[in-house]
Amino acid sequence: MLRRDCIESTLQKLKVMLQPPSYFILSMVEGDFDYKEIPFLGQSLHVSAYPRDVIARQLENLSFTILDSHAVQFQANEHTPTETQLFFFCQYQK
Repeated sequence: MLRRDCIESTLQKLKVMLQPPSYFILSMVEGDFDYKEIPFLGQSLHVSAYPRDVIARQLENLSFTILDSHAVQFQANEHTPTETQLFFFCQYQK
């Protein structure tokens, strides 16, 4: 629920805060948009998304090793479109 530039700076800060070897999971919707307003459970919220290969490359460029990744198809109900949720299990080592 962050803008793309905030996602990138948050990943940079996370790298500084983690003590190697550290692990974390990143989860986000797959897509190619920045701070798009969407309806969610009767409310509006903003989301940003990256294509799978782009966010994976960003993680690797920051020295995060992707140990495992999964893509899960999710549809809240029959009135909403299906979305792909991405999950990256990462490790940071200097």
